[in-house]
Amino acid sequence: MLRFLSGPRMQAIFSEKARKYAVYAVGEVFLVVVGILIAFQIDTWNDNRKLEILKSQYLQSLVSDLRADSTELSLDIENYGSLLDQLANISARLSGPGVSRDTLQHIARYEFIPYFDPSNELNRSTLASLVSTGDIKLYESEIRDRLIGFNTKQIGSIKLMDENVDIFMGSYQILNFPPVNHPLIDTPSVKGPLLDGLWNAISDQDLADMTIRAISGKALMLEFVRLQKGLLLNATIGLLGDLPD
Repeated sequence: MLRFLSGPRMQAIFSEKARKYAVYAVGEVFLVVVGILIAFQIDTWNDNRKLEILKSQYLQSLVSDLRADSTELSLDIENYGSLLDQLANISARLSGPGVSRDTLQHIARYEFIPYFDPSNELNRSTLASLVSTGDIKLYESEIRDRLIGFNTKQIGSIKLMDENVDIFMGSYQILNFPPVNHPLIDTPSVKGPLLDGLWNAISDQDLADMTIRAISGKALMLEFVRLQKGLLLNATIGLLGDLPD
């Protein structure tokens, strides 16, 4: 014989089942939320780890560039000093009493070299990449400001040095010297009576004027560029000292 549960009894059973399902559902939701939070934390940790690795790679590359610049700038400054010493010796010879045309022509034709390697390029690939990509934001504001300021200084110094080299070379070309025969300049050139005639056709006054202007112009240019390289060297060494290990 079938027996039916009374209304209160049935309600109690359904209430108990509903409570169990509710607890189960809440547990499921909790586990899903916890899983999402854990995944999010793992993703965040991975992203931060990747950024730290990128930051470290940038730093290592930047330090390498700055060290290379320090070495190259030091060598350039030393080389420019030697060139200035050579010009000073020539100037001393031309400043003596009774300088002959032969001496003046020999210096202008065989000793004075208007050309040189300015070497105004710097190892800027890492710093330029940091600025152009916006990855410079990886660093704290203090270091970031130092890098931005240093980048501006490098660009400005290179521009000034290149401009001064161009000014000197332009002024030398205007002087319109005949071809020179310096032993270090290994380029095909006309030699013999024809070239001798070009040099001898220059008056003593014009030859003196052209030679003195060329020597003074190159000395001024070298001194300015050497000064800029010295400032860059000091700034480079200073930045190296301030970068984190």
